[in-house]
Amino acid sequence: MSPRIKLNPANRIRLVTFDGGGIYGYCTAIMLRNLCHRLPNFLARGCTDIFAGTSIGALISLLLAKEEEPRRFIMSGELEALFFNENLYSNKQDPLNRMLSLYGMTAWSGGADMDKIMDQYFGNMRMGDLKQRVLITTFAMGAHKGPNTWETRIWRNFPSDKITIVDENKLVRDVAYGAVSPSTLRPIRGFLTDGGMTAMSPAISALAEIVDKPPELVSLEDAAKKLRNRTRTLLKDYYEGTISLDEVIKEVPALLKGWQHLLEAGYESGYDPTDYQNLLLKLSQLLEKVDSPGSEDDSDTMGSASDETLHLISQIAETTRYRYDRLNLLRKIELFSVGVGSRVPGYHAADYNYGIVPFSLLPTNILQAFFTPPFMQLMYDPNTKYISTTAGRLLGDADRFFRLDPEVIGFPVPPVIPATYLARIPSCRRLYLRAIEEQSSLIPPEVYENAVTWLLERGWNDAQLMHTAQNQQANNEAPHES
Repeated sequence: MSPRIKLNPANRIRLVTFDGGGIYGYCTAIMLRNLCHRLPNFLARGCTDIFAGTSIGALISLLLAKEEEPRRFIMSGELEALFFNENLYSNKQDPLNRMLSLYGMTAWSGGADMDKIMDQYFGNMRMGDLKQRVLITTFAMGAHKGPNTWETRIWRNFPSDKITIVDENKLVRDVAYGAVSPSTLRPIRGFLTDGGMTAMSPAISALAEIVDKPPELVSLEDAAKKLRNRTRTLLKDYYEGTISLDEVIKEVPALLKGWQHLLEAGYESGYDPTDYQNLLLKLSQLLEKVDSPGSEDDSDTMGSASDETLHLISQIAETTRYRYDRLNLLRKIELFSVGVGSRVPGYHAADYNYGIVPFSLLPTNILQAFFTPPFMQLMYDPNTKYISTTAGRLLGDADRFFRLDPEVIGFPVPPVIPATYLARIPSCRRLYLRAIEEQSSLIPPEVYENAVTWLLERGWNDAQLMHTAQNQQANNEAPHES
């Protein structure tokens, strides 16, 4: 894998995410083409750092990531053509499997049919061969090794400071197949199924992957040991009155460095720094207590106070590093989130007493009872609005987060799950695609104008301008010494 794949921690991180939504993904493809028309260099080489996707959004991410210049794949019409490929939903390659699927005995769509699409677009390409970084959300229904449990499985082709072993040798086709294969729709392979089992939007999971795990704090132990003698000396000097409390606190920044920045960052980002302030207060009270030990054995009191002080210092340092590192990294992420344009349904009745059977047969859930167990309705609930709201708050709302998801797609296109199942029928697929294209044309111009404005203000249309802006912002946001 090329070293360039690793993110540069000094730069801003431009993340594009694509929601899941089955055949609704056609609206995503249309919106991307319209954006490319309005922005000559949108998604050109070097203008995006990471593509992340769930379900059909995962397939879109992988298709764009295999291109040196993703916008060419969009402008050529190849991305939209994907949805007119009958193999995306058909079950023709295996006649026996097709017949059994009609009785609910096998998956509704054929695995061999999807294999033809995988062969066409990816062949034997591996994740490490992709030209762009990706974060692909899937759901693992088991495991070959370790605990055999359900869990979200995110595939990545680039390392981070904490993650050095990546999925570069995994076949792209295997990841893509699993990402678009919810249980009962397609045969499950290698435990992998659709990431929409947990959330249709990959925004939060992608942010979590980028922010990564907390930095190793093992150095704190060594630092604490080295500071033990120095701390004892400080406490003794303070007790003897040769130095003030302020001077003691001033000596601590070897582990407390940056706490003022933490408090400032905390207020700006919504973090409550109360715990941190309480730790500092405890430290001050402890040091003041040393002024009047109240014990005949001053050395024992001094030793006990010293140990407790070191423990508090370690707590403060851990809080500082953990929060400040994350705040600093979150400040560098810009997220452009693309939805599928689906109208989110709602129920007109405020109160009802439905059991599992009538609830499964409500208009929003139609066909659910026949193709998947009713409880799957809850697991497939996308909650994309909540996820978008959360991502926006983490990134400072409109400052570093933009959501492109006009709710225009509706009747005659049914909700995502039944629409995806019925797309196996050619007449239904043509009807839905035509309706999605017509309804996508009704997206208000200001929706695209707002997106274009946001992208232009941040230099997403120009790789050179973006990197200049990145370096300027990195310099402005560099932490200052206490």
